[in-house]
Amino acid sequence: MTTNTSKFNASAPLVKPTTEDESQPSIGNTFKIVEVNNEQFIIRTDIKGTFLGGKDQGHGIHVFQNGNINVQTGGKQFGNGKLVTISRGGQITKSGPTIVERTGYKKSFLQEGEDEKIIAAETINYGDVLEETHGTHTIKADNIVIDASDTLILKGPGGITIDTTALLKLVAADINEEYVTKTEEGEKLEHKVQERKMTSTDVRSSDNIVISGHINRRIGGDYDMDVGGVSATRIQGNKALKGVPLVLNRLYGLHIGLDAPSAGFGGMNITSKSGSVKIDAGVDLQLSAKALFDIKSIAGLGNISTGANLNLKSATGIAMTSGGLSLPSLIDNDITIKSDNDIVIDAAKNVDIDAGSKIYLN
Repeated sequence: MTTNTSKFNASAPLVKPTTEDESQPSIGNTFKIVEVNNEQFIIRTDIKGTFLGGKDQGHGIHVFQNGNINVQTGGKQFGNGKLVTISRGGQITKSGPTIVERTGYKKSFLQEGEDEKIIAAETINYGDVLEETHGTHTIKADNIVIDASDTLILKGPGGITIDTTALLKLVAADINEEYVTKTEEGEKLEHKVQERKMTSTDVRSSDNIVISGHINRRIGGDYDMDVGGVSATRIQGNKALKGVPLVLNRLYGLHIGLDAPSAGFGGMNITSKSGSVKIDAGVDLQLSAKALFDIKSIAGLGNISTGANLNLKSATGIAMTSGGLSLPSLIDNDITIKSDNDIVIDAAKNVDIDAGSKIYLN
């Protein structure tokens, strides 16, 4: 069994100094001189400095020979332990690097009327306060509350950045934004407002939506649009993008559906008071009506022209009313009138059949 003597090599000879008869230089008078003394307080000096304070807790003022001054209060377990400074004429503090550490506790004088929070410091200023930092001023806390009873102003000529990975919430009665250029970047933007309005009196102003995806609008009420200039809509009819398309019926490039709960409220009105209306179909043009179908020209020539046969079909009859009915052949082909039943020509006056050559009656 190893004993402590052998374990720590206690039997080895003592270490001898490398310098024989070595002596330490004197650091001066090490005696303490008591200047003032009573049962509780003392003023004492020594080679290092002067102390003025209490005997029991060691609190007081230490003035050291190296230039330091130490002010130390007693412990709060002895009844108080506060450091009180009253300067009615003002205070000027000039210092080098400073570290301030404050620790609050439940039984401190700042906890009066406060049961949940632990208050470490309070500052009250009667007047304006100016803090100037030639560098970066960083404030770190679990929660930061800036409470202004009137106005809160943030100024940053180089820019203001609010950086958060959580919710950014603005609660205000009115928000007024003034800027030269505004850019919003993100994945989703949602507006929930009663009314959204954009106005501008500058003729150069514009509202542009340029996207590579879809535009979806659902309007529960009416839609009213006034265009002072020219309106142009170009529909390419390209193939659907990846994923589920917004419009499932891809047969037509433009769908206009008019549905109403009662008759007379689902119609369409296209009016051109001073210009023309032109519909040009690359393949077929189909016009269908479940009731009246009316093509009317108030003044001027009315023309229906086809490159092949023209078929007029009616379940009851075809009536042509005119001041003068003429069926001219603009080209050298024949005009054929054919009926599987009777053909009746009823004239209140004369019937004139004029042929350049012969008239055949079979």
